[in-house]
Amino acid sequence: MKKGIKYKTASLLARLHARRVAAEEPVAISYEISNATALLVLMPREAHQFEQANYVLSQLHEQAASLRIHTFVNEIYKTWLDRGLIKDAVIYHEKDFSRMTGLPRNELINHVAQLECGIALDLNLEYNLPAAYLAAVSQSRVRIALEREENTFFNVLIQIQAEDPRELYQKYANQVMRSCFKKLQVVAE
Repeated sequence: MKKGIKYKTASLLARLHARRVAAEEPVAISYEISNATALLVLMPREAHQFEQANYVLSQLHEQAASLRIHTFVNEIYKTWLDRGLIKDAVIYHEKDFSRMTGLPRNELINHVAQLECGIALDLNLEYNLPAAYLAAVSQSRVRIALEREENTFFNVLIQIQAEDPRELYQKYANQVMRSCFKKLQVVAE
């Protein structure tokens, strides 16, 4: 997204609203992860990234079996999802976002907040303001993303070096599983 006036306005609105919604108290990350019952996975909007991100999603689906996984996915990609993930997917349309700011509309925000996901995982390679904002207002206490230039709305950042997107997503999946879902892997084995 270009960093023009529209982006800057949307970013400011998102920060103001997220600050008002999100709790400012410290988060016990390991406690929150081990007690989470649902996970919000924010999938990329771009087709080339979506295909690679599906690898991380399939790893989560296999290894974090005790979590209900709500996949936030564009309607055009819903057929790309594993059958076991479709029933809990949050399928959105472009009309669910404001044309003025690009941010999610209230109906979509309310729907995601009602899911009561303890964890939000952003699978976008680049900072995506609408996805980051949705993670912040989702009521998720743990919000995980790749370390990037801009990470305003996340409280767990994973730093990875990779040559290409496929390798990056594979390393991301391994790191998320190792760092965040160690206890959940035992349940799935």
